[in-house]
Amino acid sequence: MGEYAFSGCKAAKYISLGSNLTTIGQYAFQNDSAMTTLFIGSRKLETVGANAFKGVKATVYVPNAMVDTYKNGVLKGKGAVLTVKGA
Repeated sequence: MGEYAFSGCKAAKYISLGSNLTTIGQYAFQNDSAMTTLFIGSRKLETVGANAFKGVKATVYVPNAMVDTYKNGVLKGKGAVLTVKGA
């Protein structure tokens, strides 16, 4: 997913990302004030850019096997208040 892909989006409350996602670009969801729920179906997410979730407060659902990996790794400290849960 490219940089600034959903930056400033005010309409999408629920966003679902596919199982082949490997990268979320910097500022991809910056100030996406409407988003409350994000589903990441991928077990392959390796890179999340700086401030990808800046200004976001959302629950992120990831594959059960990836909760700790994503919560304590790739999604940690990306400029947001994210609650990571298994799906």
